[in-house]
Amino acid sequence: MKSRFYVFKRKTGLKTPSFYVRFTPLSQKYNYVVKSIDRLNEQLSFSYGERKITKRYEAIAIAEEALKRDMVFHSNSDREKKSCFNDYVCLIWDYEKSPYIRRKLKEKPDSITRKHVDDISRAFQLHAMPYIPSKLLLSEFTPSTVEKIKDRMLDDGLSSSTINKVVQAIRTAVKEAYRVGDIKDNIADRIINVTSNQEKERGIPSTDEVKKLLDYLNDCYPVGEYDRAYYLITAIAVFTGMREAEIRTLHANAIHLHEKTAIIDVEYSYNPKDKLKCTKNRKKRNVTIPLSLAIEILDYSGCNPIDGGFIFWSVKNPGKPISTNAILNHFYSALEAIGVDYKERNIVFHSLRHYFTSTIQEELTSDEARRLLGHSSLKMTDHYTHETTEHLLKMDVVREKAIPSSMLNGGV
Repeated sequence: MKSRFYVFKRKTGLKTPSFYVRFTPLSQKYNYVVKSIDRLNEQLSFSYGERKITKRYEAIAIAEEALKRDMVFHSNSDREKKSCFNDYVCLIWDYEKSPYIRRKLKEKPDSITRKHVDDISRAFQLHAMPYIPSKLLLSEFTPSTVEKIKDRMLDDGLSSSTINKVVQAIRTAVKEAYRVGDIKDNIADRIINVTSNQEKERGIPSTDEVKKLLDYLNDCYPVGEYDRAYYLITAIAVFTGMREAEIRTLHANAIHLHEKTAIIDVEYSYNPKDKLKCTKNRKKRNVTIPLSLAIEILDYSGCNPIDGGFIFWSVKNPGKPISTNAILNHFYSALEAIGVDYKERNIVFHSLRHYFTSTIQEELTSDEARRLLGHSSLKMTDHYTHETTEHLLKMDVVREKAIPSSMLNGGV
């Protein structure tokens, strides 16, 4: 079979000649195409890194990869589509096809989740594309266009977080376009987030309300029933500050019993798009939990028909964790039943994490509280990579003082 390309060297004024490749089309629809191997390597973010290609076998591998990814032959309509701003942004935020996402995942696996990409892409398509001319070229896009889009979104009453997702979609796209040479000017730094926050402040339930919530769930969902999960999940959030997506991934082997308390290894998170993945900051941490609660959770886990499966599993598919919707529906119903207007006060399941944070930080140093919560910076906090059992037990004493285990199972 005739080769699809021919690799050769060309003098370019530099001391060392550069590799180029001449691609042969399969049909008369296209002309021969000659491309720089170094430029292809940059666009592909290939495994040879950002260096000059000096080996012929490397040049051949890059040419083969370019053909594999369909980066060589494009009709005029293909080129026109590529240069259209809206299509360019959509490609950058296409999890399956984006060279930008492919490069990021090669540099740092799990650094971008499918859910995050889909959220950004959806925000751009819903809230920005209607205001951008469909034939606007990538080269014609300016920061002033972004400002007009932001103004319209503000007029539409969108939250700052939604608007900033759109801004991120655009900023990342033009930054990548400049990096690979698709545009001449770097305008990314002039595309900034909105600073006004129109979102309602997240509400935090009081200790009395949390106690009533646990009592209500304890009474509604007796031990031995599948629905007992809704009490146990809520209790875990109250006593550990774990995120809902982290609780859903728990397996029995993540819970370790000690004489007076128990320790949970928090290692994974879950969402329908990415399935089981690492935690939000991609780091493991440990948290303590009342011993009596841990024992009941382990007993409950034994009811899963799949041996070693999720502690809180889906009835329809025991191999998957319980759904977010199921947790939230029971959570909000319980709040209504105890007289908490969660809509007016903007109380959500994540508010239990805020409750844990606000309650326990009074008993811990700021550094201890950050580490216990598993954040990744001073703003969002560090985490313990290798936490000693002794130190965790000390933290548990502090937690018990702030959030006593007597709140469990109708205790007083």
